[in-house]
Amino acid sequence: MSQQAILAKPRRNVEMVLLVLALGVGIGALAMTSVDKKEALDVGFWLQAGTLTALAGIFHVVLRFKARYADPVILPIVVALNGLGIAMIRRLDASNGTTAGANQLTWTIVSVLVAAAVLWLLKDHRLLRRYTFIALAVSAALLILPLVPGISAGDINGANVWIRLGSLQFQPGEIVKITLAVFFAGYLSSNRDLILLAGRKFGRLQFPRIKDTGPMITAWAASVGVLVFQHDLGMSILLFGLFIVMIYVATSRASWLVLASCSCFWADTPQQRFFPMSACALTRGSTLSTPRSSPDSPEAAPRLSRASSGWPTAA
Repeated sequence: MSQQAILAKPRRNVEMVLLVLALGVGIGALAMTSVDKKEALDVGFWLQAGTLTALAGIFHVVLRFKARYADPVILPIVVALNGLGIAMIRRLDASNGTTAGANQLTWTIVSVLVAAAVLWLLKDHRLLRRYTFIALAVSAALLILPLVPGISAGDINGANVWIRLGSLQFQPGEIVKITLAVFFAGYLSSNRDLILLAGRKFGRLQFPRIKDTGPMITAWAASVGVLVFQHDLGMSILLFGLFIVMIYVATSRASWLVLASCSCFWADTPQQRFFPMSACALTRGSTLSTPRSSPDSPEAAPRLSRASSGWPTAA
């Protein structure tokens, strides 16, 4: 019985339709910030909306030429989230007289240019598989940097995640997100079948062998370590969640989600008891749902901004 090869189809047209919807979300949110204050759509609105549209269109064209078979959902999601972020910052700028929205737009332009350069220069993404464990080592080194005396920027907004090089400050964790993704993808591409087929069944769930869970345990320990030493709840969840989501996509095994839920519970219970900073960050949802004052009051905007970004709010 002959087998027919399954040919992948480029879905850039699907992406284009989703981009229109994503731009509608982002630009609509920008417009609402002006409508809410009963103001006309000024030059700043049209500049931000036009720049966001142009960047989305340019990167869509790059994907058509350099990554025809890429997932059509990722870019629209990024555009929608970025548009919502710019809209939120625009409202804060209007209330506080700041220009953070322009800075956010500038970094968006830089990000698109860097992403386009990577797509253009990296002919075959499978080459990154050679650097799987190098990426892991780089990730570990970057995570430790904020704890190194001399370059650590210290405690900022309750978390020790920044480093200072001269007059520049940045979070190494932002680079870790990329290097860890390279490691996880490389590891899964090499060990997917082993993780998928080996193991024992408990009822309807199949769990991998202990020796195959090493990377997961490492990711779990690293996430808890970041939480303990840097007081950064968001990064700890991201490090652990990144691996779990990728391995679930690769294996489609619900057992990994069960292990992830148990691991999160085991890590979360003691850390709330001994590290109140993290517990404070976990309460940001109540800050958003039950604000102490109206959204237009002077203290409301900073509180909502800190809560939405995961920073602790004042009592």
